[in-house]
Amino acid sequence: MFEFGEGGDRWGITFFHTSRYLPYPDVVELVKLSTLMYLSGEKEQEVDTDDYRGRVYTRREYGAIESFGGMVYYAELETARGRDTMKFLVTERTPGRKFSFSMS
Repeated sequence: MFEFGEGGDRWGITFFHTSRYLPYPDVVELVKLSTLMYLSGEKEQEVDTDDYRGRVYTRREYGAIESFGGMVYYAELETARGRDTMKFLVTERTPGRKFSFSMS
């Protein structure tokens, strides 16, 4: 789970099904990208780095994990080790919107 914000007024908490082939720093960049795409309302973005290329996109689907719900994003990637996919669930939080979490 990661948190990324935009000016302190809105932020997203992102859950993800991870990549099989990408190193952790690349995974974090894609999690950040999906969260910022959600916050800006962007539907699709192409990605092209030295390690992978492909796209991150949403079908405007709503998903849930336990008590967290939000927009689902996907990454379809070609890497040096083969085709890879990721899935992200982005939930938004704003000031004044209280929530609690329990480990029990």
